[in-house]
Amino acid sequence: MATNDKQIIYSMSSVGKIYRSKQVLKDISLSYFYGAKIGVLGLNGSGKSTLLRIMAGVEEDFLGNAVLSKGYRVGYLEQEPQLDPEKTVKEVVQEGVQEVVDLLKEYDDIILKSKLEANNIFKEARENVLKEINVKKETLDKQIDEEVKKVEQEINLLKKGASEKINKIAIETTSELLVKLIGAEVNNSSISAIVDDLSKRNGDKYYGN
Repeated sequence: MATNDKQIIYSMSSVGKIYRSKQVLKDISLSYFYGAKIGVLGLNGSGKSTLLRIMAGVEEDFLGNAVLSKGYRVGYLEQEPQLDPEKTVKEVVQEGVQEVVDLLKEYDDIILKSKLEANNIFKEARENVLKEINVKKETLDKQIDEEVKKVEQEINLLKKGASEKINKIAIETTSELLVKLIGAEVNNSSISAIVDDLSKRNGDKYYGN
């Protein structure tokens, strides 16, 4: 709201107050501009508090007129305020600045909500990353198992092939030796039996059987 220090924001005209048949205030007229600082001086019982109560809008039973410009409000601290004995000093003060308290509460709620949302986003992102890592790990483990099986199969094939080649060479060599020794050919089945027997004996020797 735009303010103007030349604008009269409060005025009273011919204000009077009678209390218990006693004239407390009589024919009071005043006005003040925005930003003005005024003081009320008088003896005890002269009606200072009553005048302030009228200006604050607390006292409505009076003679004359009092007008506060639209868009303004009056704050009033009583000389002897009526406080709630059940409330703390902080709670009483907060009542006087309730708008500020409400704004602070709204701000705190926004901050709390933002923190919760941030935590949820972080938690969700962390879970997604862990899921992705687990999926990749499972895939990698599967690939490793498959490669290990392939290698084992290739080794077994190599072993089988090597054994067959060794036996074949042994049979051929043994056959040639026997021919030279005894001067006659020996059938392959007999030589194969001899090679198998030698292989078994050598295996027993190497493995302690």
